[in-house]
Amino acid sequence: MKRVAKAFTLFIASSTYLSLLFLTATTVSISLVLRSPTVPKQWLEDSGVYSSAVDEVSKPATLQQQQENSLVQITSEDIQATAKQSFPPESLQVDAEGAIDGFYGWFKGDTTGPVFSIDFSGRQATFAANITNKLADKINELPECENTGRFSIQAFDPFKADCRPKGVDITEELASFEKEIATSTDILPQASYTGDDLKINDKNGEPQRIASSLSWVPRAYTGLVWGPWGILALTVCSGLAMIFLSTSRRKGIRRFANGLLLTGVVLIVSGLFLRPAYEKLNGLSTRSIGAQASFTQNIIDPIFREMNSTFARYSVIFGIAYTIPALVAYSALLITRTKKDDSKAHDEPLSSDIPEHSVPPTPQTQNHSPDAPAAQSPAPAQAIEQAVTGLASDQPPQQPAPAVKPRPQQDGGRTYERRPPMIQG
Repeated sequence: MKRVAKAFTLFIASSTYLSLLFLTATTVSISLVLRSPTVPKQWLEDSGVYSSAVDEVSKPATLQQQQENSLVQITSEDIQATAKQSFPPESLQVDAEGAIDGFYGWFKGDTTGPVFSIDFSGRQATFAANITNKLADKINELPECENTGRFSIQAFDPFKADCRPKGVDITEELASFEKEIATSTDILPQASYTGDDLKINDKNGEPQRIASSLSWVPRAYTGLVWGPWGILALTVCSGLAMIFLSTSRRKGIRRFANGLLLTGVVLIVSGLFLRPAYEKLNGLSTRSIGAQASFTQNIIDPIFREMNSTFARYSVIFGIAYTIPALVAYSALLITRTKKDDSKAHDEPLSSDIPEHSVPPTPQTQNHSPDAPAAQSPAPAQAIEQAVTGLASDQPPQQPAPAVKPRPQQDGGRTYERRPPMIQG
């Protein structure tokens, strides 16, 4: 039963080892990225989305302005320049990072929901004042009317006139225009936003606060942050099981190193080719979508490009972290195997190195009885020559018969014992 349990455990460990290695690299990378708001903030900053967002928001207003049948035209350059001046990227970055911190406070359980506050009213008023000043400059640049006609002071419309009546005062019209821009919902649907404004419709179609509709998000975030370390522990246990439950430690270490090396090479190659592959696929998708997908090209794609770069870097890091221990294990196996072979070579001398005097002479026995005939045995020199010839030949040496202690012979009640012959000198 113990042997069956050992074999089953080794089978499970070997089968899941590679999958656990890839899963560990992926989940730990996600955990390190999303553990704090630092990396998401860096994505937004490096992507240049704060500058692009103002351009993308001002484009609909630019198109609407171009459709106006007015000689005093506010060009697209005027609107975009005014928007960038009124909504600087630094202020948008502060608002976005404040919102991210509010969400992370909810993820970590510090608050019951995302807490943040973004106020655009002041910046919208600044935009209205700046665009009104540009409009006033353009009206003042109109030539003075030669006759009153339909462009009299009473009937003067700065948005349709091609000349400016003498003595006309458009202060009231400009003030009205500025107030209309400052309170217009066409520019910003809402002047300020808080965490309570984020709502999701439930199954009945009723809007609910995001904290109530997605109450499971904090638990999911906790599992996302700490779960990968449990997977890492399972991976380590799987590798140790392969080492200690294999038929030999060397075989287990070799299996352990093979999995690390294979996974490490795949991760390194994936990390190196992930960014070029993304750029290629992104270019194909951009060309297929067309020029109308400017929001995707200028907002979404830069963010995903930064995310891709981050995970590609982590893929290479984990690949190197897997490859180095594998190479160390291979080196240890190679070094230990060489030492073992050398020790065997020194412990087993060749047959040609055996001196003649090392072969002991065959002991001879004789009968001490005067009546018993002397035992015949080969001469000592002949016995030595036969022993050396047998060891030096290609044939395997024959195993000598086990020595049998000579039994004493009895003759008429008397006991005789064979002893080696004495050599008289």
